[in-house]
Amino acid sequence: MYSYRVIHFDYARKALRWGAFDYLTKPLDDAEFRACLDKVREQLQLHDQQAKDEEAAAPAAPQTVLQVSIQWVTDNLEEASLERAAEIANMHPVSFSRKFRAETGQTFIHFITEQRMEQAKRLLRNPVLKVHEIGRMVVYLDNRHFSETFKRHVGLRPSEYRDL
Repeated sequence: MYSYRVIHFDYARKALRWGAFDYLTKPLDDAEFRACLDKVREQLQLHDQQAKDEEAAAPAAPQTVLQVSIQWVTDNLEEASLERAAEIANMHPVSFSRKFRAETGQTFIHFITEQRMEQAKRLLRNPVLKVHEIGRMVVYLDNRHFSETFKRHVGLRPSEYRDL
């Protein structure tokens, strides 16, 4: 059976491992207790100051793999695909697709279609470009499919949107 001193010492060792500032015993001495509280306050202030200094000195947060993939898709809509985006993220397409949906709340296919429709809306502002040309520019080889997809996402046919 352990003696009181051995148990007492085990508690002290565990407290030190967990980052204790001091080890107080009963009966509690007021001066010792106040000195311990002062140490705690001092350490907390020091910790807060260090955190502020690190935050001020830290560069902008690095982009996540998903953010890099999203940026790549936005910049390369013509060649964007689930497989290529997953490859950029160094992930299997199924894993990438699940992660994408979990983090963005939408499927990758829906995201890429939205990006293409946004690009098509920008291109439709140029009256020189024909609708079928714009469809090809946003990677729709079939003009009918482009028009149907545009209407489903925007609520208007491309020619109607252009006339606004």
